[in-house]
Amino acid sequence: IWLKSFSLIQQFVGVVLLTIFIFTVFVFSFLQNNINSFINNQMISYLHRYEDHYVSSENYNFSYSDTNVSSYVYSRRSNAYLNRFTLEEATILSRINPITEEGYSSVLAIDEINYVYSVKPFGSGEFALVSILSNAYVDEFKTALTQSVINVAVFVCVGLFVFFYRIVSNFHIYLTKHKQIEK
Repeated sequence: IWLKSFSLIQQFVGVVLLTIFIFTVFVFSFLQNNINSFINNQMISYLHRYEDHYVSSENYNFSYSDTNVSSYVYSRRSNAYLNRFTLEEATILSRINPITEEGYSSVLAIDEINYVYSVKPFGSGEFALVSILSNAYVDEFKTALTQSVINVAVFVCVGLFVFFYRIVSNFHIYLTKHKQIEK
């Protein structure tokens, strides 16, 4: 009702701004959680592929390395890790249970930092490979994915703006011609 006092262009700009606002709220609330879930699934899949290369068949490929993944071999016989690690890595490893019959993957949150990790038994269950993905790699992947989603959202908003602008301008031309015909 109060919209009738606005010109057609003002109404159009209002609709476009409202559309952009709703779209932005949608992207940052709904999609952000889905992006985090997608990233965690992709990173766990990445770890599984890494572990498959690391422990290929019965011929363990301990020379296989990836700068994004830290690997630690846990011996069930000695109940200790066979690798050396830093204090930070020790904090992370202390919260991961390497004694498992079946492998598992998860995300561990320490001091608001998420660590994606996977545990895979090998050597007839005598050892467990604990793989932790670099947080920098996860953040880089998340930034790239989020920027892509934002770029798509911007393109959609610009496309909607152009689409609505064409409709409003055509409608405005139609109304102008219709008024001239009536006179």
